[in-house]
Amino acid sequence: MKKLILLISSIYFICSCQSQSIFKIVPFKVLNYLDTTKENNRVSITKMDVFLIKDYRDTKNFDKYLSNYINKHKASDYKRYANYLMVFYRETERTNLKGNSYSTDIVKKYSRMEDMVRGAIWVNGKLIGIEKFEDGQPVLDDSDTSVTIRDIKD
Repeated sequence: MKKLILLISSIYFICSCQSQSIFKIVPFKVLNYLDTTKENNRVSITKMDVFLIKDYRDTKNFDKYLSNYINKHKASDYKRYANYLMVFYRETERTNLKGNSYSTDIVKKYSRMEDMVRGAIWVNGKLIGIEKFEDGQPVLDDSDTSVTIRDIKD
């Protein structure tokens, strides 16, 4: 009987550990964009790909999963853009793929401030960094000495 209880406990533990490390990220194409600007006879192209994270949990396992996801799913031609971004939103009642249940205006205004959780940026083909966001602002860890520039509210 003890062996059976131990076996069941072991199976439950293994299954629960595996389910905690599984995340689902899907393209959220309604917010993707491609922008071309011309300045001093120089053309600059910026591309942003947006993704939705289902059942998002802020854990170290997620950070590892996201790094692998970014490496595997960045645009194959990311080096051709002056700026290439991958932006990740957590799925919520307002930020989701449920057909007509969202408005792109609501998602653009609300989601950026509430549901954006990560962003990766490349400039001229070089990864600048992967930022963590809370309430629409980058989260800096204690070891980060970079400067944050924010708009001043009137």
